[in-house]
Amino acid sequence: MSAAEKAVPADAFSQGDVLQGKYTVEQFLAWMRIRPERFELHGDRIVCMSGTKKEHREAVRALDEEIQKRKGDWRHVDIADAIKATTGTAPFYFPDLVVVCGPQEYEDVDGIDVLKNPCVVIEVLSRITRKADESFKLASHLGLPSVKLVVLVDTDAVTAVMHTRAHDVRIEHRPTMRELAEHVARVVAELDCAG
Repeated sequence: MSAAEKAVPADAFSQGDVLQGKYTVEQFLAWMRIRPERFELHGDRIVCMSGTKKEHREAVRALDEEIQKRKGDWRHVDIADAIKATTGTAPFYFPDLVVVCGPQEYEDVDGIDVLKNPCVVIEVLSRITRKADESFKLASHLGLPSVKLVVLVDTDAVTAVMHTRAHDVRIEHRPTMRELAEHVARVVAELDCAG
């Protein structure tokens, strides 16, 4: 456990809290069935993904609003979908936003509907989740055949790092979060999901 993480008892969680102990996938899935919060399995640790800070929620809201304005009838945008994991021990992750081109395809993972075909995955970074978002979660997201773009948004620097399937990386900076959200939404709207 890193210095930024804190182990907590199983009664109250906020984002980045780590449940005390080490867990298997089966134990994690059992835990998910009884908890209202969103959690992810990072290696053998259960990490809470709920209870984000105000800046994080505002960034997700701005991105969602701007993408919704431009999405067209053939794209679906969702804040709460779990998506299939392709690397590591976790069966799924909870990115901040996903965009699906065409019909949504789900897989039942122990009673949880897990999206199999996101086209775009957006993660808003936080001090607690940055390392996971920039490493094994990025690799997992890009491992899904349907994913064309993964966007990592830094609210402090007001930047978006855009990773494409071809492993091209583009860094965009804007003066405000709203302007950054507008730019990311334009990129998503112009994305060729069929190609």
